[in-house]
Amino acid sequence: MTIHFRAPNPDAFSSGGNLYNRHLALSLRELGQDITFQSKAFGPSEKHDFILWDTLFLSSLLKASTTEVGQSVLIVHSDQAPFYQHLSQLVNSPLKFILPGQYMAEVLFANGVSPERCYILEPGFEGALPVKSSVNQLPIKLILIGNLTFDKGIIEFLHAIQSIRIANTGLFSLHIYGDDRIDPDYADQCHRALELGSLKEWITFQGVESHDQLMNKLGEYHGMLSVSPRETFGMAIREARMAGIPVLGVHGGNIPNLIQHKEDGLLFQSRDLLVEYLLVQLRDPGRFLHRLTSFHPGIIVAASWIDQANRLLSWLHSSQATAIV
Repeated sequence: MTIHFRAPNPDAFSSGGNLYNRHLALSLRELGQDITFQSKAFGPSEKHDFILWDTLFLSSLLKASTTEVGQSVLIVHSDQAPFYQHLSQLVNSPLKFILPGQYMAEVLFANGVSPERCYILEPGFEGALPVKSSVNQLPIKLILIGNLTFDKGIIEFLHAIQSIRIANTGLFSLHIYGDDRIDPDYADQCHRALELGSLKEWITFQGVESHDQLMNKLGEYHGMLSVSPRETFGMAIREARMAGIPVLGVHGGNIPNLIQHKEDGLLFQSRDLLVEYLLVQLRDPGRFLHRLTSFHPGIIVAASWIDQANRLLSWLHSSQATAIV
């Protein structure tokens, strides 16, 4: 089978979607499939059994002719404004969908897409599971994983938390890992915010790390913050759960499917409520550490990428995905 990805080069920048595409493509190749990538503006003209479109190429998909589109499936990595803007057109087309999590399946079902057109394919996982290695003593180490892009809500978080000066900043730290090259203007706002007030005393931007490097470091932290208003899946959150690390996150998108409130961490109805809680806790780091260690996150074990690739092949064969018109 020949499968063509209309998606960014997986090595072009770091993101959950690119990581998903890269591992899926590698596993499909390992299973003997012919896999190609194209990130140019125009659709492929050669013959492909299936074309898997990343939502970053949604506008190209909607403009493409039937011959360019072929047997197409949309991988819904993003539910930002362009997706909702064209949702009715997607619903009324015969296009089928690969969904990284239950949340986006529920969005499509609620808008009239039949379950037969959708396949939930959660991210697989390869390599050693992250191991919790943090010690139950101060200073508290917190981690936030997210690119410096508007959809992750990081600048809003920084602005909200800088409004109150926090004492005892030597007793806790927050490390932010992500790519600051995707949206330079937004990243510049984040960097400038990190230089204001007491933030620079306890929050530092660590830049881009490889996935393997992050997995090796993840267990060192007492907890993870998730400040994004919603995630289509939330790979970093699941990986924190793999390491048994509690997550403090915003109730939105697929996040509630990954965190059981008061067991795996805490879910807040808004970013402001999360910030309010954090400001109170950081005034008494010892008590906050005790709170973090009182959670008992259930450790998630994910399927391998090879298993997920095999499942996708079975669905593609059975579904006979059709072209958009």
